[in-house]
Amino acid sequence: MADTLWKLSAVELARAVHSGELAPSQIVEAVIARYTETEPHLNAFATFDAEGARETARQLDARPLDELAKLPLAGVPFSVKDLIPTKGLENGCGSFTRIGSIPDHDAVAVKRMRDAGAVLLGKTTTPEFGSKAITHSLRHGYTRNPWDLERTPGGSSGGAAAALAAGVGPVAISTDGAGSSRFPASCCGILGMKATIGALPNDYIESRFVNFQGVGINARTSCDMALLFSVMNGPEDRDPWSLVTQKRTVNVSPSPASQVRGLRVMSFPRFSNTYLHPEVERLFTQALARLVSWGGELITGPVDFDWAPTASVAALTSSMAARFGDLIDRSEHEVDPVIKLALEIGRSQTAEAVARAPIQRTQLFERVQELFQDADIIASPTLAAPPVPFDQNPLEPLVVDGREIGTLRDEWTPYGGVFNQTGHPAISIPAGFTSDGLPVGIQIAGRYNTEQLLLDLAAAMEQETKWPESWPKI
Repeated sequence: MADTLWKLSAVELARAVHSGELAPSQIVEAVIARYTETEPHLNAFATFDAEGARETARQLDARPLDELAKLPLAGVPFSVKDLIPTKGLENGCGSFTRIGSIPDHDAVAVKRMRDAGAVLLGKTTTPEFGSKAITHSLRHGYTRNPWDLERTPGGSSGGAAAALAAGVGPVAISTDGAGSSRFPASCCGILGMKATIGALPNDYIESRFVNFQGVGINARTSCDMALLFSVMNGPEDRDPWSLVTQKRTVNVSPSPASQVRGLRVMSFPRFSNTYLHPEVERLFTQALARLVSWGGELITGPVDFDWAPTASVAALTSSMAARFGDLIDRSEHEVDPVIKLALEIGRSQTAEAVARAPIQRTQLFERVQELFQDADIIASPTLAAPPVPFDQNPLEPLVVDGREIGTLRDEWTPYGGVFNQTGHPAISIPAGFTSDGLPVGIQIAGRYNTEQLLLDLAAAMEQETKWPESWPKI
């Protein structure tokens, strides 16, 4: 059993610890061994704290079973993206400019995980300050996709997704400012969710009142994601958006497909992109057919819908310029050309353009709300093509079958940032594999506070396709 402990879900691991069948130290040692086996191939961690994880596990080992039973994540290993503060571990943000930046506190999301008995493994890789859709930084190099080492795990939470897909922990905390938890989930065949704005409190972003960047969660199973959301959600004094929320517990329905009956599903194969890969289209169509077979009603979304892509770019680049510009200006180290370009774009925004962005965001919110008058969920691909090469240059056009398609932002990742701007919850669910074995995801977005529905939809698809039983050969 020791050789396969790393394959167990968070729910299974916690139950085994609660019953006394497994000790937290056994679990941690199994996951450390899996990390040692896979990390030379993946490069998924910026920092791996084996000794810290062992010490936490030893402390849990010493606690009586009746105390452990009160901890919903007792002994469950988890990772944190290297953009989120973790007490005692460098928060490097994939940047030379942050060497030696060690927080004296945990972000609230991390603290809630630790308080629930989870064991922190370390910090997963990210492009510098989460600035691009592939996971590469000058400081840490390229992170690879465990399903095909020549492909990217996506970004900017690629380290988190690659680690989970390979079995280095069952759950992870990521971030999501424009799809960063969902894109890597699609690339790596796992779940990634951006919750309703404020549901998962964010106390580490400087611009909290106009925030669109949230804590992301990633997991291999729908039950694990439900457990993770239940532990992490709820009000936090330092996040104004969270103060209007209530603590919620979600539990996946025992017959999740029944939750689809009568559900109005609005389909958007494309957003603002002109390209859609045939394999993605095939798997997306199959996923929609499943929803219909369970009693869902399919509605075709308007092809000319205005998703306001320029508003998202203005918000992202101006935010980066305000948050990181001075730090990068003072740096004596190399800085990624992608973030340099983002800073240039952000700084070149006129005051009018920056002021207009929240207005455009509000207008986009109103348009999406109108869609939800006719639909219960909005379905789209998560990405317009399967995982791209690991060394794809984000500043150069994406080439598919020898043909230039366009930029990654315009043609590969147009589906994500919309729901960051509007605040709606969205989840990427594995939809299957291409003919050459690459994962593809379907994105489902819902009305505010419908995480329960999104997780039931994920569970229904999980029961149908059994994706947690598929493991990359690494």
